[in-house]
Amino acid sequence: MKSKYYMIIAMIVLAVFAIGAVSASENIAADIDEPTDDVAVDDVAVEEIDEQADDVAVDDVAVKEADEGGNRAITYQRFNVTASSNFTDINNKIANGNYTGYEFYFDNSTNYTNFAMVTGNNNKFTGNGANITGSGDLFTVDGSNNIVITGFNMKVTTGNAAIYGANVINATIENNNIVGGKDGINIKETYDNVIINNNKISGFTRDGISLVDHQTLSDSDWTNRGSSVISNNVITGISIASTEVGMFFGGNFKGTICGNVITHVKEGVEFTGKKAKTNGKLSVDFCNNNISDIEYGLYLNNHNVTFLNITYCNIGLNSPNLLFDIYATSNYVATGFVGVYNSNFNGTFSPRFVTSVGSNYNNNTNFP
Repeated sequence: MKSKYYMIIAMIVLAVFAIGAVSASENIAADIDEPTDDVAVDDVAVEEIDEQADDVAVDDVAVKEADEGGNRAITYQRFNVTASSNFTDINNKIANGNYTGYEFYFDNSTNYTNFAMVTGNNNKFTGNGANITGSGDLFTVDGSNNIVITGFNMKVTTGNAAIYGANVINATIENNNIVGGKDGINIKETYDNVIINNNKISGFTRDGISLVDHQTLSDSDWTNRGSSVISNNVITGISIASTEVGMFFGGNFKGTICGNVITHVKEGVEFTGKKAKTNGKLSVDFCNNNISDIEYGLYLNNHNVTFLNITYCNIGLNSPNLLFDIYATSNYVATGFVGVYNSNFNGTFSPRFVTSVGSNYNNNTNFP
């Protein structure tokens, strides 16, 4: 009887151990499954790395575009513009933000008449030498950021501008031929980081290039402001009796103005306060510019000139109607450095400008 009892006890104990072994096996399997989940997470991580690699590839393309376009890190989607393109539809989609990040690539075998186009944001307009003509503003750049306009032959048949608008940031306008109109390029109210390079502008009645920034900037705003570049442009007015200013800078300007040729205008370059005469700061490296057949070479009407360095310029030569190479009005106030070096003039300066220069000139300049 006792042996039977012991046998039953032994069988129960074996059963318990067997159940425990099964449970332990399940736990081990569960432990193995958890690292398997970790492997799945690692797969996601690999996928994320692949996405990062894609981002790097995109950045590489963007950098290439930035190098070609000056400072625009944008990868463009091509839109081929032809004679049959529906500009009303294109303009509506640009204005509504449906086309952003596009390069509008023009067929240069077409003459585009009654032309008018808005630019929007992050777009490039490549003319390839296409001829565009219109009675209104040809390109409207209102509120545009990161735009490029290059390679067009533009003709304005009435008193408008080839390129016109307000509040523009990061723009490159280069390699265009602009004829006629009231203004060649007119950007008003505010702008920052604008490049205007290697354009030919002629036959206008007011300003070849006009950049106006009305903002009242604090010292920190001024320090953080980007620089603009106006370079290698050839600007030819109708005559000093018919064309007002080669380049007009109203309010704030910070940057370089170099390598330009300006002729047949009343004033070569004007810096002035805008809207108030005493509003606006000026910091400019003014170099290698040739200004002739004028009444005024530089017309200075800016109240806060923080830096003005004139180097390697020819101003007032071949100018039978010259009044002043450099004229400074009663509003002109030099708050910082003003210098003149290695430049040639026809010989007439306003006393206010001479006083502001002080001893900052050298013997290579025929300075009074």
